[in-house]
Amino acid sequence: MQQAEAIRSLIFANNFSNLTELLLFSAARHENIIHEIQPSLQKGKFVLCDRFVLSTFVYQGYIKNIDLKIIANIHKTINLDLYPDLTLILDTTTATAITRIGNRHASLLNKIDNMPKEYHDNIIKGFRDYKKFYKAPTCVIAKGLSLYEIHKSIIANINKQLKLELLPLPEKVVQQLSLPKE
Repeated sequence: MQQAEAIRSLIFANNFSNLTELLLFSAARHENIIHEIQPSLQKGKFVLCDRFVLSTFVYQGYIKNIDLKIIANIHKTINLDLYPDLTLILDTTTATAITRIGNRHASLLNKIDNMPKEYHDNIIKGFRDYKKFYKAPTCVIAKGLSLYEIHKSIIANINKQLKLELLPLPEKVVQQLSLPKE
């Protein structure tokens, strides 16, 4: 993952063309796939990623207008056409997203975080419109739910899609976590 993070740092420290940025994000994902994801899957482990190819379709395709066929072909070629067994989208409002960004430590912010409100509106719209360009199994977790309801919904969707019987954590444990309110 060290190589992937080095590539991501390069992206966030520079202003590349849209296509170069797409290729660099794809290269970072490739590094994650070959060094982390594939070896873990081969050992029978579950892998959880906070961003994967849907993010590329939204950010580089939907937002930056790169042809979705180009993105799909690059993903197929460079990233072995690997798609998640389940993609979870945690819906939110732009105001909540911007509040959460504002609550991050300055060292965790990147150039995308500093984009204007309209950019973030489009990101949220892109994730909401995912069915137009993303065919992998996906579930949208509704905005406005409590943290515990979000947790239970995620567990229920994982159980359904992956045919597991995971139990949610006790509500008290989940309540010790915190997120800004919708």
